[in-house]
Amino acid sequence: MTPAEKHRQRILASKRTSDDVDASRKGANEYELMLMQLAEHKRSLKQAQSIERKKAMKSEIVSEYDAYIDGVLDAKSGQQDDVLMTLLIWHIDAGNYDRALDIAEYAVSHDLQTPDQYERTIGCLIVEEIADAALASDNDETPFNHDVLERTAELTAELDMFDQVRAKFYRAIAESHERYGNEKEAIDFYERALKLHDRVGCKQALNALKKKVEKDSESKA
Repeated sequence: MTPAEKHRQRILASKRTSDDVDASRKGANEYELMLMQLAEHKRSLKQAQSIERKKAMKSEIVSEYDAYIDGVLDAKSGQQDDVLMTLLIWHIDAGNYDRALDIAEYAVSHDLQTPDQYERTIGCLIVEEIADAALASDNDETPFNHDVLERTAELTAELDMFDQVRAKFYRAIAESHERYGNEKEAIDFYERALKLHDRVGCKQALNALKKKVEKDSESKA
């Protein structure tokens, strides 16, 4: 898209709930166009079998909606938007966590609902997707950004969700703290995770860390 086209898309996206009838109609039309474009992109993604290939495709696809996202976030209308909510997940899949959380903050503040295919509340979806991404990054050369976990925790602290999902998220935070040498915080979050769901998969990590801390303490005595 040219800069002029991006500007037009952003403006139209912000007009969907305008008091001006003509502007509102144009905004609604833009939303319908975005739904159609999203459907086409979904079809393209379904044709890809590789997870990595789909991730790469999403990285390219989401950039086409930047102006639309900016327009919706700027307008702050709070109107339900399945395009925006789908892009939230795709940004997480593409590794664009800050952009995803910008959208998530808007979605949480306006109590937007996730599209039917996700079958989860907004809080549950954000926490589980971020936790899965963090836990999957264990073997990566670049550690998962701890600030993303902290921002997610702050955003979703008061939201209701399944204990198993929150436990998985606490485990991800614990592993991140341990990776960065914050052993006291890691132990705290491991214990909080196990308290919510004792099969979350971090008992061995907690016991090993406690033994390490005890051993380090004895060697310093």
